[in-house]
Amino acid sequence: MESVHDDGVRLFSSKGRSRGDEAAAQRSDAAATPWQDPPAVRVQADIPREACQSVTVDPSELEQQQRADAARIASDAVELLEVLWGRALTGPVSSSQLRAMFILEHNDGINLRTLAGTMDSTPPSVSRLCDRLEAMGMIERTPSPASRREVRLHLSKSGHALLGELRTRRVQELQSVLARMSASRRQALVRGLESFRDAAYDELHGETNGDARTA
Repeated sequence: MESVHDDGVRLFSSKGRSRGDEAAAQRSDAAATPWQDPPAVRVQADIPREACQSVTVDPSELEQQQRADAARIASDAVELLEVLWGRALTGPVSSSQLRAMFILEHNDGINLRTLAGTMDSTPPSVSRLCDRLEAMGMIERTPSPASRREVRLHLSKSGHALLGELRTRRVQELQSVLARMSASRRQALVRGLESFRDAAYDELHGETNGDARTA
């Protein structure tokens, strides 16, 4: 339906508008109307009241769990280190003989019974082990000044040299692993291992104060 204006211009009523006119009108209305966010919807979750209450953790239980986790990770790391160090062990000594040499390096002059106790073995077995090490020139036996029946065990120069070469090869094996770590993680590892080393030293030597060791 259309109507004629006084000046002769034809005007269309709303029912007679074309589709193009309706689309233009809709665009004009949308531009004039400011954007409004949709109404917020509140969701009421069915959460038990006891689940919202704070959980109290016993500090002693938390510390025990942390120690257990650290011990497990350290045990896994030691097993992997044994594999890496096994690659570096190319000398004439076995792993048990090497262990005895390390003990003598840090406990020079101990007797056979003390060495056997440290290795958790029997004196006859450790005596045969020392016989083989002495035959290879890795250790030396000297009479004890306190008793003629007792002998003192010492690491020889050849034994010290062998341990030095072994440590060099171990460092090379470890460097290939450390190269896979970021610099920040390597620094954190150094700090943690220094603390672990000091604590292990105190544990082995029966000390409770780390300052006494470094004094």
